[in-house]
Amino acid sequence: MCGIAPRSNRCWEYYGVSAEGNWEGKNILTRPAAAPNWASDQLFRLASARDRLLEYRSHRIRPALDDKILLGWNALMIIACAKAYSALGIEEYKQKAIANMDFCRRQMKGAPEGIYLYYHSYKAGQAKFPGFLDDYAYLITALLNLQEITGDTSYLTEAREILRYVTDHFSEDDTGFFFFTHQDQRDLVLRKKEIYDGATPSGNSMMAFNLLYLSVIFNESGWSQRAHRMAAALQKPVTGYPGSFGVWATLYMAFTYNIPEVVITGKRPENARKEFLKQFIPCRVFQSAKEENTHFPLLQNRPVEDLPLIFLCKNYTCQLPVNEVSTLVRLLENVQKFQ
Repeated sequence: MCGIAPRSNRCWEYYGVSAEGNWEGKNILTRPAAAPNWASDQLFRLASARDRLLEYRSHRIRPALDDKILLGWNALMIIACAKAYSALGIEEYKQKAIANMDFCRRQMKGAPEGIYLYYHSYKAGQAKFPGFLDDYAYLITALLNLQEITGDTSYLTEAREILRYVTDHFSEDDTGFFFFTHQDQRDLVLRKKEIYDGATPSGNSMMAFNLLYLSVIFNESGWSQRAHRMAAALQKPVTGYPGSFGVWATLYMAFTYNIPEVVITGKRPENARKEFLKQFIPCRVFQSAKEENTHFPLLQNRPVEDLPLIFLCKNYTCQLPVNEVSTLVRLLENVQKFQ
């Protein structure tokens, strides 16, 4: 392929081949990270060798391809796109987040008469397997993020529907935490609960955050109390090992600093909304509206004028509105100084 003997051709050198072998007398082909600085004729021979290797490999049985679409992972991607749009203002990220959510709603939502609201995976035109807690928790957070970047309150209504479904079918009533699996999933010996935030956040920490956020949106004090109860049960491990409880630690920050409520109204609130979303405020509830809305407590009695009005509120009681996001940021800083 590359030559008769390893020493007669540099292709052998490139793939780490030697007469003695590099593993128990045999050669396992390796490849350096950087391209070789060789003459053109040597590079041509290397390309030819690569083609012959690929042709030989094509006769092997290919490994199975796992190309199913997972609800939870797509929800995390929606969150990432929404946050990227918030930070950078790149419209493509916003549109990707919206399109991805539309796909999940269209292809992975269960039939109205079924017992499962959403399914865990999708492939070849078919959604399968009941959704797990992580799927629902991430999906609710994705809907909250989409509401923030679009001002579309229908995302909040659906988030509330899913949260109620999860509390009905995943709850452990004695502790306030949530099981990983649906109560009607019968093929399990034991229903487990996950609380650690690892490579991905735990479903319980995300649900606690969702409960707190939506308790403000819909003035549901019971949801806030449940979030506090869940967090209080983990006080020692969260404070002792915060690296394993990242979302929980952020939730503690919200409890400590009394999560601020921010509302932007105006006939054209888009620019003010984009400017506000660029600000790093890790714990806050945010809504915007371009017309009067009495269906949400934070939006009630908030006037809508030609210029944007920005309200900083606490427990639905707001300071006088300002017109600039920079002024709002100073107000937030002053509020936090005296807490």
